[in-house]
Amino acid sequence: MIPSGPLRVLLCSSSMSGGGSERQMLNLLRGLDRKRFTPSLYLLYREGALLEEVPDDVLIHAFWSDRQPPKWNWPGRIHGWQKADLRRHLTRERIDLTYDRLFHMAMLTGPAARGTSVARVSTIVSPPSRDLPHSDRKLLWIKKRVLRRSYREADRLLAVSQATAIDAARFYGMEESRFIPLPSPTDIERIDKAKLEPWLGPQLDQGTEHLVSIGRLSDEKGHADLLQAFARASSKLAKTYDKPLHLHLVGDGPELSRLTELTSSLGLDRSVTFHGHLSNPYALLTRCQLLCLPSLYEGLPNVLLESMVCEVPFATTNASSSIAELMSKTYRLPLAKPGQPEELADLIVDRFVSPEKWLAPRVHARRYVETNHGLNRWLGQMESLFEEAVREKRAK
Repeated sequence: MIPSGPLRVLLCSSSMSGGGSERQMLNLLRGLDRKRFTPSLYLLYREGALLEEVPDDVLIHAFWSDRQPPKWNWPGRIHGWQKADLRRHLTRERIDLTYDRLFHMAMLTGPAARGTSVARVSTIVSPPSRDLPHSDRKLLWIKKRVLRRSYREADRLLAVSQATAIDAARFYGMEESRFIPLPSPTDIERIDKAKLEPWLGPQLDQGTEHLVSIGRLSDEKGHADLLQAFARASSKLAKTYDKPLHLHLVGDGPELSRLTELTSSLGLDRSVTFHGHLSNPYALLTRCQLLCLPSLYEGLPNVLLESMVCEVPFATTNASSSIAELMSKTYRLPLAKPGQPEELADLIVDRFVSPEKWLAPRVHARRYVETNHGLNRWLGQMESLFEEAVREKRAK
């Protein structure tokens, strides 16, 4: 039996940056039925562009708010601090369930909740065979072992797509049946309102075709490939097309400096704008003619779903079988191989040389998102999973 009163659900994240996983955390913090759940937030760093959007009734605890890094550090020391802090927090706040979406938080929530009555739900958002080795190879075998145990002990284990579930099962040596594929949602109502707001950034030249890429500026997102593809496509179209191209990069991240240097070396300073994080990227997205996703690997990218809501076609790499499946059910257009800028350039050129085949499927694509990725449906599924996990945990 579930105790009377709302369940205390603790969402765990390193920060509230503007990434897709953090956006889904925000959807839960906003959307969980307060008659059934009392959500709170455990962060490592009290920072991020989405922090100001967290509802006022959500208690936030941040590990580094009142601490300084140790003068003498060794492998595992800080992780031990964080594990002990989270475990104390679970007890002090009488938490019923924790939820995490990124592997570095699963490395923390699993050990912290072990041996307690706290239920756990984890989501894997990217293929771990690519994501974990790419993030940091230091002590990789230890991290893999810790994560395998953490995911095995989770009361519910989700994946954003079937392809991600298959990859995770193979990588961690687990049964595929342990994973529940649950695609990420899109807040269609919020996007529809936001896209109608005025664009407050630099004026967009009406005599120019505008391309946009939205996402964290980290190397696995492939922005360097996009800049090279954009340069190639601009050169090709200059000979036959009557409008120039302009590329808008939305997002922050560790690759910003390298990407700005590459932009200059390619002679694109006047054709590329770095916007940083935008609280409302949809006002820009809906005014662009093409969204570009150049990622090297992905799970199920939220930005593709958002572009379909805004009825903006997208050129993307085949960064996962989930993307290929999404394309086959909506636009039915070719995909570029990850890490192949020339193929991405060909897609960009084709968008403006043969516009009809890119524009005709837009209404169908939006309807697909409405049917399969609505926020309310996802929230209902998550609420049921949370209650089931707590019920089974308390029955053990």
